[in-house]
Amino acid sequence: MSAPEQESKPPAGMRLLANLLRPLRPKIAVAVAATISSTVAALVPPYLAGQVIDNVIVTGSSSDLVVIAIVLIVVLAISWIANSVETLMIGEVGVRALVDLRERIAAKLHRLPMSYYDRESAGRMISRMTNDVESLNTLVSGGLNQLTSSLLILVGTAIVMTLLDWRLAIVSLFVFPLLAVLSILIDRRTRPGWPKASNALGTVTAYAQEGFAGQDVVRGFGQEQRHLEGFSKTTRDAELAFLRPMTFSQFFGPTAEFALPLGIAAVLAFAADEVAGGALEVGTVVTFIAY
Repeated sequence: MSAPEQESKPPAGMRLLANLLRPLRPKIAVAVAATISSTVAALVPPYLAGQVIDNVIVTGSSSDLVVIAIVLIVVLAISWIANSVETLMIGEVGVRALVDLRERIAAKLHRLPMSYYDRESAGRMISRMTNDVESLNTLVSGGLNQLTSSLLILVGTAIVMTLLDWRLAIVSLFVFPLLAVLSILIDRRTRPGWPKASNALGTVTAYAQEGFAGQDVVRGFGQEQRHLEGFSKTTRDAELAFLRPMTFSQFFGPTAEFALPLGIAAVLAFAADEVAGGALEVGTVVTFIAY
């Protein structure tokens, strides 16, 4: 295979994930449809809140209130049903992919030459079948679904806000480029650390497995304290390996929470003069703050 073809080939992890999910495409399609439905439903309540302000509170008329209430109840029912279907399908996809992957790993281990077993410890192999596979299950069962839902909500919200008032949309979305840059910087710092953390966890599993499997030797030579000290060291090393990428990763949450009030403040600052001059309705401002 030529170098350009190798570069255009998807990463091995993505090929494996696609291969695992291929037999589950019908269930994934149902889950995606449910995710889209729940996303659309989530975009409706903020708009209805603005309608209540403009058509009920400001005007003093309650003729539209019953219609808005019925629409809200229907939307909430659709959201509940869609979220339930989504959770059920994604959970089943994750469990089945997990079982398939463990069976593939077991079959692969039986095909490997004996020289592999001379180099690799049993604990590390067990770690790959438990810890690493569970990490993939977390990705399939929650990560990909959450990513899809978040992207749909982000795009849908941006579209609705632009249709309502493009000027206010630009003002309210100014924080997103800042968050995008911050996310990229954090990802560059954390990505190299996660494989090291996974290897450190495998070392802990290997050390524990070898120590328990050789208890007769450990006790026979009175090495219990030495084994406990070694185990404590490997667990501390694993803790440090996880803390480094996790610290940078968790830095994003508080920063995003700090950016939210900035967006709201920008909307209020821009909308104040517009509302006072009659160029913007109060309900629209409320809708933007809700979104």
